[in-house]
Amino acid sequence: MRVERCPLCENEGARSFKSEKNQFLECVHCKGLFVPKDFLPKPKDEIARYTSHNNDVNDLKYQQFVSPVVEEILQHFDASRH
Repeated sequence: MRVERCPLCENEGARSFKSEKNQFLECVHCKGLFVPKDFLPKPKDEIARYTSHNNDVNDLKYQQFVSPVVEEILQHFDASRH
């Protein structure tokens, strides 16, 4: 088995977690989670998937998809600092 470098901090060493469809690694240094390169989609498949999305801020499905992230940011956003 080849050693995967963390794409965030570039250190070697990770703990492995598996699901039914995928494998995940957790960097032992920065605790970042990532997928081994062998599990990543091929570039043409990735392009096809992302070009099929409608990332329009006025699209209800897109709003629902991003709402957990937006809500988390808004909870911690201090408008007085910006």
